[in-house]
Amino acid sequence: MIGLILNEESTTNSFDDLNSVVNKLRLLTSDIIIPTSANNYKVTKNEFADQPNIQVIQHQAPTTNNRLLTDIYCASQLFENDVEFLTISTSDHAVNQEVLSIIAENQNSFASTTDQNFFTISHFTINQNDLISYINLDSFDLEAFFTQKLQCISITFAKSDIFDIAL
Repeated sequence: MIGLILNEESTTNSFDDLNSVVNKLRLLTSDIIIPTSANNYKVTKNEFADQPNIQVIQHQAPTTNNRLLTDIYCASQLFENDVEFLTISTSDHAVNQEVLSIIAENQNSFASTTDQNFFTISHFTINQNDLISYINLDSFDLEAFFTQKLQCISITFAKSDIFDIAL
């Protein structure tokens, strides 16, 4: 299982959040991938230059504007066959470590509460060819991607349990 940080909207001003999710993933995975835009690539690469188990990659065409699917696409391109990802977004930096651990233990899952889905806190296996065919449909809906394409199930947590602090 490889940690994948969904970093699409992050800026260089949010290295605290980025380091927070890196540390959470380190407890569950040995390798971590951080996709980033061309604008933030060099500074992000420099931030993690001394950590060989963290790979910073740059967004690639044709998906540079497909939001979080861009991050998943770019990371999946590193692998010829199926790859198993545990994902977390920098915006979810306050997620409770136990929640992330439970998601890691459950293949094809994502976190939710009774009234909100957190597709950015997920665990799934994907093949780059499957993702390319999905993107070629011009379908960029994250909910449809997780629930229909990947057939992930939600694991529901109490609202008070999902995050360590109120966001």
